[in-house]
Amino acid sequence: MRRNAWWAGALVLGVVGCSSDGTQHAYRPVGTGGQVISGGALLEGRDGHAVARVDSGQLLVVGGATARAAASDTLERYDPSTGWSDPLRARLSTPRVGHQAIGLPDGRVWIVGGADARGKLLDTTELFDPTRDALQPGPRLGHPRAFAAAAVTSAGLLLAGGTSPSAELWNLTTLRPSGAPFALPGQAPLRGSLAPADGAWILAGARDAHGEALPPVWIDLATRRAELAAERLVLAGPPVAPSGASHAFLVSGRLDRPSAAFQWLERGRQDVVFDDGYRVLEPRDFPSVVAQPGGVLVVGGASPYGAPTPLASVEWVTPEGSNSVSPLAIPRRDAVLTPLPDGRVVISGGTDSGGRPVSGIEVFVPETSAASLDRYGAASRRAAQTAQQQRDLARAQAEVARLRQELDRTQRKLVQTQQQLAQAQADLTTRDAQVQGLGAQVAQLTQQLSSAQQRAQAAGGQSQSLQAQVNDLAFRLQQSKLAYDQAIRERDAARTQVFALQADLRAAQAQIQALKAQLAAPFKVDPVTGRRL
Repeated sequence: MRRNAWWAGALVLGVVGCSSDGTQHAYRPVGTGGQVISGGALLEGRDGHAVARVDSGQLLVVGGATARAAASDTLERYDPSTGWSDPLRARLSTPRVGHQAIGLPDGRVWIVGGADARGKLLDTTELFDPTRDALQPGPRLGHPRAFAAAAVTSAGLLLAGGTSPSAELWNLTTLRPSGAPFALPGQAPLRGSLAPADGAWILAGARDAHGEALPPVWIDLATRRAELAAERLVLAGPPVAPSGASHAFLVSGRLDRPSAAFQWLERGRQDVVFDDGYRVLEPRDFPSVVAQPGGVLVVGGASPYGAPTPLASVEWVTPEGSNSVSPLAIPRRDAVLTPLPDGRVVISGGTDSGGRPVSGIEVFVPETSAASLDRYGAASRRAAQTAQQQRDLARAQAEVARLRQELDRTQRKLVQTQQQLAQAQADLTTRDAQVQGLGAQVAQLTQQLSSAQQRAQAAGGQSQSLQAQVNDLAFRLQQSKLAYDQAIRERDAARTQVFALQADLRAAQAQIQALKAQLAAPFKVDPVTGRRL
């Protein structure tokens, strides 16, 4: 077999395939390539989101599918130095998933295409200004695109595929298209990636609308033409260029016979040039891949055997072979990898084994030296501790604010209850006076009626006027008794209301004392619920 210094070339890493003769090569890892550490968490799990670095060194995280919606309009700013992510007030004009976020020369971020929550493909774009945390509409694309491949080239931004079998080129300074879109061969490629070599670009690791892998495609920007790189070779991983352009790509992967062997592919040839025997430790479909100085990072993906179960394994591929890296805490596929200037790589989003969007962030720290790894680990622990302290402080402050609001509401309720009680007591006093007055009136009318009845009886019924007087007094007495009974019922109701208000008053006073005691006591909160322990 021919042994090239393949590190001078570019790599198409599908990480599933086989050697040309079916031979199973013996393989041993050559050490550890670094470490994956916790990097905090996004405010919510995201898949199909976009990430862009801004001038502050922070990461802008845009949209994507969440547990609440098929497409989100929210943005957050993640700080790799602390592991802390803050929500932004700005909202996308349209919820997006499968879009791209591209940093512009003027510091703004261009948010391109995607699909909305109903699956409608978008040709709209938006511009985010990190200095003002504001969004504004951008130019429309030549074609609607979701899950397109994107790469910043010397000629501008190249967008390829993404529900459209075409590509288009944009000037990132003027934000104008550089000519009309041009066709790609075959089906519209989804979730593909682009890498440069031999004066052209390779689009690989794409899949069709049914999730099946597609052959790689060469794209020549000079001629604005595209052709299949190897029609019979179906890849299941993205391409990378470890050290810039070259004449060939190292290809790994044929889905018909899963393996972990790498193979070279040259532009202009429709077959595999050779099988060099390089291997990764674990075959995988559709991993997340990024080229870094001295190596290629391969993260997660799905098992090529049986159900597409997300993988936790991480590998660092070098010319000497593949190095084992500490695994992900959360197995995931379709994660977004964002390189940082210091060599670290932020791993965000994707989906877990249950198909749920992942919120946890993990960070790959390369093993440049034991000291640097220890330094990164210590810095990470300090950052995580600081972030946890900030979260605890924020939660404690929020709980204190909640208790103070509750105290204010209770004190207002106390004043209101006192006013109601005073009014109810005054009403009860009035009712008592009414009952007493009506009782006296009933007694007086009873006495008058008795006297009138005696006089009428003595007259032997000969006096009509006496009989009329008796009847009038009897009617008035009946009405007075009815009014007296009603007054008693109203007085009893007023007394009940007074008792209830007195109980409310005592409860409000006790609650105020309890809230004051909580505010005065040392404060500790549950790190998960944010409630006071």
